[in-house]
Amino acid sequence: MDSVSSRDALESLTSKVVVNDQKYIKLEQIGSGGSSKVYRMLGPDLKIYALKKIKLKKLDAQSIAQFTNEIELLRRLQGSPHIIKLIAAEQDLQQRQINVVCSLDSYGMREHYAYCLRGHTIDNGARGNRP
Repeated sequence: MDSVSSRDALESLTSKVVVNDQKYIKLEQIGSGGSSKVYRMLGPDLKIYALKKIKLKKLDAQSIAQFTNEIELLRRLQGSPHIIKLIAAEQDLQQRQINVVCSLDSYGMREHYAYCLRGHTIDNGARGNRP
């Protein structure tokens, strides 16, 4: 069985998430917070990624804006060795959630998500205050 048919077989048995028209297979939950959960995902290229699913149903407009700003800041800071690599992000209006896919092997990824899941967002002054 080649890697494509192996991925297809796995996909039929597991939960899938589509972000920017790319299918990711949910492997396990690796974190959770008030309005979000983080999962280890298998990408279409058979690499492992992190997916942060942010539920918008319980959030006010200011909180949604903060998450949107976090994504925009990640986009602007791409290329820095100290910033997680953003793979894809989109707002899913049907599910009322924001999906953010990042490289799981990026420097500080686990620390970043642990920080964000405690209810914090990234801003210009936060980097120096992070645990």
